[in-house]
Amino acid sequence: MLSTHNMGSVEEICDSIALIDKGKVVLEGEVKEVKDEFKKHVFDVYFSGEMMGFTNALWTGFELVDHEDVGDAKRRARIKLLEGSRVNDMLQAVLPHAQIHGVQEVIPSMNDIFIEVVTEKEVAHG
Repeated sequence: MLSTHNMGSVEEICDSIALIDKGKVVLEGEVKEVKDEFKKHVFDVYFSGEMMGFTNALWTGFELVDHEDVGDAKRRARIKLLEGSRVNDMLQAVLPHAQIHGVQEVIPSMNDIFIEVVTEKEVAHG
């Protein structure tokens, strides 16, 4: 058993967790399952090409969350898949406008999850 406020340590060494806020367990389970449960269907797409064409290709089924230049004429676009959309659908939409260098799902950290759970609990209990 480990008691810590360092969520990075939790991710590195724990298989199961129980998140406690104000003396009450607010979330518990296997670390991997908890992280899977809190995923937001968001992906980082690394590409080269024109940002305008890339963005226009996302007009339906996807939301551009943010983007940045990452050097060597490459960009990173953070894309949220909207209801019913799949990664393959997004890639098919942007391929005519960009050279894809990589796609990575954005997985929330345990710290992000803890903050989300505690914030939702406070809002619900006003």
